Amino acid sequence: MDANVNNQEIVLIDDDPTHLNIYKEKLERLNFKNVKCFTTFKDLQLYLSANTPALIIADFYLDKNKTALNIIDLVSRNDDIAIIVLSTFYNEDLLSKLNSKLFLDLLSKSCSDFELLKTIKLSSKRFDTSQSNKQLKDSVFVKSGKFFRKIDLASIEYVIVDGKYLDIHIVDKIKYTVRSTLNDFIDLLPVNFVKVSQSAIVNLSFVDYIGVDDSIVKTRNGKIPYSRNFKKKLLNSYYLA
Repeated sequence: MDANVNNQEIVLIDDDPTHLNIYKEKLERLNFKNVKCFTTFKDLQLYLSANTPALIIADFYLDKNKTALNIIDLVSRNDDIAIIVLSTFYNEDLLSKLNSKLFLDLLSKSCSDFELLKTIKLSSKRFDTSQSNKQLKDSVFVKSGKFFRKIDLASIEYVIVDGKYLDIHIVDKIKYTVRSTLNDFIDLLPVNFVKVSQSAIVNLSFVDYIGVDDSIVKTRNGKIPYSRNFKKKLLNSYYLA
């Protein structure tokens, strides 16, 4: 394993000391030595006011009615901190709450050491990639009539192939049509954009639910079919597979 990943500072928070110790021991077995542990949101908040860990691993439900959502809001002001959310179970309600926030991974509290290690490594890699994309690719220019219009990537809800063109659907229900292949266009997009079929890309930030029986991804303003070949990758984006 990359020594840089091993040496990164990890913050672990769980209001249950027993579960906290279990995860601390897991991390130590995986050779992570720089681990800071907290049982209260207030103590974590105080620590983060003066420190910037590489990664926070947080139980979803915390003390005093706080949740991981509060931590995500807290670290969203600091672009140098990644986060993994722990949960005993995950359902549509939990995913819906997390979907409106920027976070990296959702992991079962009963996960194995290998699953924890894999998630930390993938989170570190994806976080580095997303930070690079964030710095270099915040927007894209598309031709609209006699003008090239600037589109914030964060406002793109989904993209659909239309022959040799792409229809780019913006969250405020505006559509732009550009000449491009889907594969070329997705190379311009951050990691929260996922190809769900040979003819569609969705922005995970706008996904309301994923239909299993009808193979539909419901976004804020659209219903986009996903194909069986892309189902695993789509669900893996939420660690449901």
